Amino acid sequence: MSALSLQGHAGMLVGFAMCLVVVVPLSGAPTCSSNDSCARDSVLLQLQQNQSDQFHKASAESALPPFQLPDFRLVNGQEDRACRGGCPSDIDESYYQLRVAVSTLDECQCLCRDDVRCSGVEYNSNGHCKLWHRNGGIMFTAPAEGYSCYRNSFQPVAGGVDRSCRGDGESDDDERYYDVSGPRSFAECKEVCEQTRGCKGIEHTTDGRCAVWKRSIHATASSPGSSCLVFAPQDAIRTQDWCHSQYASCVECEGTSTVECRAVFENCRAASCEDSHDACQKGCEALCKDARDEKDWAACAQRMDYCQTGCGIQFYRCY
Repeated sequence: MSALSLQGHAGMLVGFAMCLVVVVPLSGAPTCSSNDSCARDSVLLQLQQNQSDQFHKASAESALPPFQLPDFRLVNGQEDRACRGGCPSDIDESYYQLRVAVSTLDECQCLCRDDVRCSGVEYNSNGHCKLWHRNGGIMFTAPAEGYSCYRNSFQPVAGGVDRSCRGDGESDDDERYYDVSGPRSFAECKEVCEQTRGCKGIEHTTDGRCAVWKRSIHATASSPGSSCLVFAPQDAIRTQDWCHSQYASCVECEGTSTVECRAVFENCRAASCEDSHDACQKGCEALCKDARDEKDWAACAQRMDYCQTGCGIQFYRCY
């Protein structure tokens, strides 16, 4: 058999395998009640990862962004931290559902994916998996050796369950805000959002209606059988104003300006300064992106030096 023929057969097998994995029964959202379900999710994620280069190329041509993987990220980017509510000391058993004997972090996250109310997970290698259901989600973390706190990219709005998405108020529901498709499972609806440029969130119903919102969701309305989640694949940009609001929230929760709240503010402020400096540096580097020859490069290199010096001064003043 020729190399070309082998390549053709290999392509057909990959395509057939992807069809077998991606097609999900439309009778309802997949669950993680069995190892088969979690294994299916793991295979799907692995296939997506393996196909990332091809997908990036195709998405540039089809105006679709690449898959947003992974769909969980460490809160504050740190290990050995436990999840907390409105401040570092804010923890209550009502905030989460504890699952035991969960063998891996992937399995814990899989349980969260299928739970509309789940805004994130806390996991320990002893098998304890906490599915966070707190209204307002996970705001802070606290030191806890061996624990990890992860935030889900899909955040329930007003609890998520039996809520339909709205714009600025309960009555703000314009058909131009979203694209409807279906029937789709809950997992499929989230995938459509991930592949849709500008997706702000989803509204999914028990009969499989999937509405992908392209307008920011600020409110919900009571609607039995509906679920509303916002899509937040990245954490909020850490500006100085945002750090001050985090500090104010922490103080309100703690009842006073504690050492923990001040530490949260200082860490946030430092990270904000670093983010601003990185963005400034990237802007400086872009000055020479259109340089065509040595003469152009020499001219723009001097401007870039001045620009980067300004970034350094700005960073110094930020502190």
